[in-house]
Amino acid sequence: EGCNSINVMIVFVAFMVAFGSFSWRKLWFILAGLLLIYLLNLTRVTFLFWVADSMPHYLYFMHKYVFTIFIYVVVLVLWYLWIFKFHDKAAVAA
Repeated sequence: EGCNSINVMIVFVAFMVAFGSFSWRKLWFILAGLLLIYLLNLTRVTFLFWVADSMPHYLYFMHKYVFTIFIYVVVLVLWYLWIFKFHDKAAVAA
């Protein structure tokens, strides 16, 4: 558990659901975000395999810190994009 990115997906969706009302635009953004997180996690696992094979002494550091920070930064960027670029501000004001 943890390496399958489900916990990161839950955090992403929880924020999206908590931020504003339902819209089809939000649903599509959530689905696109989940797909991106999933694909990045597959890439992370691939790179971890490469690190384990070529530089095993860096595996713990890369797994525990570098890739964890990377995936959470991507989630923060997705939230930022939703709030400042894609979110319909007129619907919130109404």
